[in-house]
Amino acid sequence: MPSNPYVTSVSLALLFVIIQLQMSNLLKMFSQNILTTEVYLMHLQNNISGFYFDGKIEMPIPYVPNFEMDFVVVSVEFEAGITAGFQLGMNFTEALNTYYTGLDASIHVHAGVGQSLIWGCAGVNFDANVGLGLTGNIPK
Repeated sequence: MPSNPYVTSVSLALLFVIIQLQMSNLLKMFSQNILTTEVYLMHLQNNISGFYFDGKIEMPIPYVPNFEMDFVVVSVEFEAGITAGFQLGMNFTEALNTYYTGLDASIHVHAGVGQSLIWGCAGVNFDANVGLGLTGNIPK
């Protein structure tokens, strides 16, 4: 979404399964672009028969500028963003039907100052990440 100034990136994953799968391969595939997939997929173990949807959106914090400036020997950077995620899944097995859902949100702030000279360089970085997640599953 390069023309949308309010959205940095969007990731979606959708899984429909009617056979047994190896969870390690599935976790690798999903965890590349999704916020908290591992929490939900671990509940499924190796018996999946249903669907799973996971998505996230990243955006800058409104009215907070992100910038990077280089002043030859000193560079300064600041970045702040919001990430929100949503998960929904249903697993229909012979032994047990289970429904999964979740919402996640986090705020990330990064600030840094660096200095570079011919004989060496030094820098200081600050990173903070605060998040909240609500998850649940209902065996039926």
